[in-house]
Amino acid sequence: NFEGFPEKPERFQQFAKGYRMNVFFRWVVLLVLACAHSACTAVDRRVQDAVVTQNDGLPCFADQLPDASVLELAGLAVNARSERGISPVWEIYFPSEKDGGDYLRSVKCLAYGTQPSTATVVKKPETLRPGLRYEVDLLTYALTSKSKEMRAYNFKANFCVRLSQGRNQVRQVHWIDKEDRWDWSICE
Repeated sequence: NFEGFPEKPERFQQFAKGYRMNVFFRWVVLLVLACAHSACTAVDRRVQDAVVTQNDGLPCFADQLPDASVLELAGLAVNARSERGISPVWEIYFPSEKDGGDYLRSVKCLAYGTQPSTATVVKKPETLRPGLRYEVDLLTYALTSKSKEMRAYNFKANFCVRLSQGRNQVRQVHWIDKEDRWDWSICE
């Protein structure tokens, strides 16, 4: 539902009106909008691990690429995962300079629900609930020591919010290679 978001680009509002866009389609739209950046002509998409930490009981998201001299966030989506599927709980994107915007540089801790001044909100943040499983996706452009042009990277992580002694605790869920599964037991 995109009502109440008059700041959205007109073409996006027209297309979204009357339709419930699923998470996959939203990311396709985000990628297309991000591709307005001139570096998108030579995109080499790579998937990396995002970092999830805690800041005042809320998740804090970061992307890290050790050899990157420039790291720019183009979009972020947080989704709840359940047996019924995936549902978005917070989404923002940063229009490119070509579209009059500015990507967010060097994300060390973007707290859940924060709206930087250059961000466009696609989905307002919902309250995170203990017991649910969440995933975060960060679409980032980076200039590394190995490349001579900006490349797209997708940073992903799973996390949960746990209630402990009356306070929320954020836990990043890690992959267990030997068992070929996510270790959600940290959320119990």
